[in-house]
Amino acid sequence: MMVKNVVKTFYNLSEGLFIMDSETAKRIAELALKISELPKGSISRKVINGKAYFYHQWRENGKLNSEYLNGAQMIELNSQIELRKKLKEEMNDLKWRGFSHELTELDLPYLLMHLNSPVVSLSFEERTGVISEVGRVENASLLPIGTMTSYGAVDPNKLKDWWLNRSIPASRSGIRNVLEELNISSTTALLKKSYGLSLSDGYWVKEKDNALSWEQVNFFSNPFSDDLGQLLFSGVKKTDMQYSSPDSSSGGNLKKRWKIINGERVLIKGGSVPFRQEPFNEAIASALCDTLGIPHVEYQLIFISGQPYSVCPDFASEAVEFIPAHDILLQYPRRKNESTLSQLLRACDALGIPNVRPAISEMIILDYLIANEDRHTNNFGFLRNSETLEWLGMAPLFDNGSSFGFDKLTADIAAYKDIACEPFKNRHQEQLELAFPCPQFNAQALDSLPALAESFFKENGGKFVDSARAEAISSALAIRVRDLKRRLLG
Repeated sequence: MMVKNVVKTFYNLSEGLFIMDSETAKRIAELALKISELPKGSISRKVINGKAYFYHQWRENGKLNSEYLNGAQMIELNSQIELRKKLKEEMNDLKWRGFSHELTELDLPYLLMHLNSPVVSLSFEERTGVISEVGRVENASLLPIGTMTSYGAVDPNKLKDWWLNRSIPASRSGIRNVLEELNISSTTALLKKSYGLSLSDGYWVKEKDNALSWEQVNFFSNPFSDDLGQLLFSGVKKTDMQYSSPDSSSGGNLKKRWKIINGERVLIKGGSVPFRQEPFNEAIASALCDTLGIPHVEYQLIFISGQPYSVCPDFASEAVEFIPAHDILLQYPRRKNESTLSQLLRACDALGIPNVRPAISEMIILDYLIANEDRHTNNFGFLRNSETLEWLGMAPLFDNGSSFGFDKLTADIAAYKDIACEPFKNRHQEQLELAFPCPQFNAQALDSLPALAESFFKENGGKFVDSARAEAISSALAIRVRDLKRRLLG
C-alpha cells in the first residue's frame, strides 16, 4: 500500500517536471521506500589511548546524534550506509533520466557535430553566443567527455560549460579591447563565428539545414584567416575582417595565435610581464625532455619585433584528437576521501586509456625539475583516434612555461623555497612522492641539466634573462637534481 502511494506522488511530480514510464516511476518508489528503511549518517573513528572507537553519527531535527558501535555493529552499519548511498544515486539518475528525456525531444536549429556525425541539437543566444537550449541527442557515444550523466545522457549544464571553456577566457590579456574593436559581446559569440572549430579535436557546430561538411571547414587541412590572430597580437583590425580562425578557441591567458608556416600549423605564444620568461622556459624545458627521453611537444624560441615568443607544432590532427584531463575528471566525479590522482587513474582505467601511470610519473618529475607552477588539468591530457574513439595514451607534455621562477625576483629563485604546484598536491616535495613507478633516468643525463639550462639562458636571455638570473635558475635546478637522484638512485 505504501509503495502505491509513493508511486502516485511521483506521478504527480511528473506533471510538468518528469516524463517517465510506469516502470521507472515504480522503481523510483521502490528505491524511496528502501532508502527510508536504511540508516542515515556516517561512521566516525576516534583513537583514545591508542585504541580505536567507532560511532554512528546522524542528524535528526537539526540535532547531531552519536551512538557507540562495537566491531560487528560497525561492519554491518557501514554496509547499510554504503547501500543507502548507492540506492540514492540510482534514484537520482532515474529522476534525471525522466527530465532529460523531455530535453531530448526538443528539435533545435543548430547541431553539435563530431567530424561529419551529428551529436546533439542546440540553440544559441544570438548576442552572446552561449548555448541557450540543449535538445535531441543524435549520437550519445560522441558527446564530449565530461558532458554526460552517469547513464550516458547529455547533461545540459555541463555541455554549456564545455562550450564556454572552449572559447578564449575572459581573463586573456587584451581580449576586452579586441571584443570592443569587433563590436562582439563575448568570446563565445566570437567562437560561434568560426563554427566552434579548434585545432585540438573534431567538434564543431553548424545550422541544421547547412550542407557544410567537416572536410570543407576543419582547420587541420583547410587554410584559415590570419586576421583574428593579427588583431590579438597587434591590436590592428583589418577592414574586411575574416573570422575563420582557430584563435577563437585557444585557451590560456597569454598572448597567442595560430599560424600556418610551410604547411604546418604552429602555435606562437608570448610571455608575461615583468620578465617575459615563459617562451625561454618552453624552449629549455623541451631540451631537458630531449635529454631525459620524456615525450613532449617540441618548442623553439623566436623573437618578433624584439620580443620573445615560443613556437610549437600542433600535436593533434584530423586523425588524433586531444581530450584534457579536466574533462575526464568531470566525467568521473571524485568519491569521498579520494585523491585527484586516484580519481584520474580510476577514470582512465574505466575508459581504457593505456600506460597512464608511468606517463603521469614522468610528468610529476619533469614539473619538479623545472619548478612548474601551472600544471592544471587543462594543461595535460590524453589522445584518442578521432574516427574510432580508441584511446591512444597520454598526450606529449606541453605548456611548460610557468616554471623556473618565471614571475619571481632573482633572489627568490636562488633561495630555493618549496614551490607551489598542481594538480595532485599543493607543493612539489609532496607531489614528487606520487611519482611511482619511478622512471629510470640516466644519472649522467640528470647531472647535465643545470649546465644545459644555464648555457641556454645566458646565450639567449639577452635583456630578459640576465647572467645572474640564469645562474640562479641553474643553481636551483642543481639542488632539485641532487634531491631527485637521492630519491631515485639512493
